[in-house]
Amino acid sequence: MKVKGKVVSIFDANSYVINDGSGDVLVFTDGYIVNQSGPVPVLKVGDTLEAVGLSGTFADGTRIRVRDTKELVGTDTSKPEVPFINGVTDQDTTISGTAEVNSVVTAKVDGVEIGNATADTEGKFTIAIAVQNAGTKLFVTATDAAGNVSEVAEVTVLDVTAPGAPVVNGVNDNDLFISGKAEPGAIVTANVNGKEIGTATTDAEGNFTINIAKQVAGAVIHVTAADASKNVSTDAQVTVTDEVVTKVGVTSNVTGNHAFKNLHQFTAVSEGSRYAVYRFLLQDEKGNITLLQDYGVNSTVSWTPKLPGTYTIIVLAKDKYNNGFLSSYHEAETKLTFTVNPSKGK
Repeated sequence: MKVKGKVVSIFDANSYVINDGSGDVLVFTDGYIVNQSGPVPVLKVGDTLEAVGLSGTFADGTRIRVRDTKELVGTDTSKPEVPFINGVTDQDTTISGTAEVNSVVTAKVDGVEIGNATADTEGKFTIAIAVQNAGTKLFVTATDAAGNVSEVAEVTVLDVTAPGAPVVNGVNDNDLFISGKAEPGAIVTANVNGKEIGTATTDAEGNFTINIAKQVAGAVIHVTAADASKNVSTDAQVTVTDEVVTKVGVTSNVTGNHAFKNLHQFTAVSEGSRYAVYRFLLQDEKGNITLLQDYGVNSTVSWTPKLPGTYTIIVLAKDKYNNGFLSSYHEAETKLTFTVNPSKGK
């Protein structure tokens, strides 16, 4: 009797249970072979076995009693087991794992082979690859000597690379936010003295704005970025500066056609502070000083002279939130001397 089918189980070292489509059959060889022509084929479940022998029965069903090993023809038709892949990171230059002994293990990305290696006698393999981007999917198969290909093992490249340190714009003691750039999608966190003062997520272009309370001048803010895999960058440090008026200037405008009692308008313009306040003083030629405006946000004052003569307008400026020990505290100063002439009204 001749049977051919897939191996469904290994009965013992020399016998297999196969299924030829009509049911399970035991191909029984142990102790009955009288003319061995070679070893019994070494097969795995899923391989194909063809046998010629005497049909019979045993406790579990039908069996074929083989008289000579030349009547046994085994074919490797089973797929190797799916390879086991160790984790792969975005810094790795190898893929390692285990697969069927002597099988060729192949790794692909988007259908393109990126490397292969042969499993050793213990089934271990290492494939040399170029560094892959985090999130890339690797597809790995094992092919045995008969050309049978395993099912695909899929592994996603892990992100273990921290973002670069954020680029942080300057912060001063009047600011209510911190801005800058970091890795897109990263969570950016600001700390002062180990305490979080704010956090924000960067947009698709890496821009971020963190809302904060005002910080004192001299405070050191540490800013870090964490990606979706919770890798944290080195910190960027920015020292809070004191926002001050760095420069102030004044211009004058005279309107009217009186002998000398024309309206004088003085306008101050400053640099350095978004919150400048101004003090206007008028000094006559005898050195007497008149306060036209104490520190205030108005940058223009008006004055009408009562007498002709030479005068000097003095403008002091400072940031509105800065206060010195003296009432005369200022951060910038300018002077403009002019003459009021009775004959020309100027």
